[in-house]
Amino acid sequence: MKARIIETGEEITIIGISKEWGTAQYYGSDGIYRQQTFRDKEIELIDTTDALPIDWEQRRYEIAKDILVASCNQLIDGVSIASHAHDCVRWVDALIEELKGRKE
Repeated sequence: MKARIIETGEEITIIGISKEWGTAQYYGSDGIYRQQTFRDKEIELIDTTDALPIDWEQRRYEIAKDILVASCNQLIDGVSIASHAHDCVRWVDALIEELKGRKE
């Protein structure tokens, strides 16, 4: 969730907020994690519903690359790298289909 600190104009990324105490956990525009209590009207939430749709082909590439790199040290004797890469892509395709199914 995005928000803006009204006094400074800084745009922040909120990762958690206590409605009871008004305390927010967030990353500032400098990327540093912070926790701060805000009073009413000290921050305003930013609507991000018009965000770009997910580029599933790009996500497929990124996840496949991550799976392949993470599993390279676990190659099984007798299994070619091409076969292993093919298996990684199959895992990614199954994961993406599951994610797409939950979004719809």
